Amino acid sequence: EAAVRLNPEDAEAWTDLARAHTLRGDEGAREAALRSALKLGVPAPRAHHFLGEIHMARGAHAEARAAFEAALEQDPTQRVSWRGLAEAQGALGSREDAEDSLRRYREASR
Repeated sequence: EAAVRLNPEDAEAWTDLARAHTLRGDEGAREAALRSALKLGVPAPRAHHFLGEIHMARGAHAEARAAFEAALEQDPTQRVSWRGLAEAQGALGSREDAEDSLRRYREASR
């Protein structure tokens, strides 16, 4: 929280704060911190990824897919987002897309 107070325009500080809220079990504060990071309008692939995780947990698969896609648009090397995208695509019945995303996940793991 101190990092956000010192630099409220730092998306990574907001994302780190979201992670701290996760560890405390405060999902509402976690989501609010992630949305604060994204409102800054700067690249924040981790924030998009973590928001995708929230959407997946809620069963909001289309929103999760969009969040993982946004994360990968900003950082295609973010391996874990390929896996999240594959899971969202699979849940939406997009089998070929899910297989392609899993392939990209495996390639990024090498």
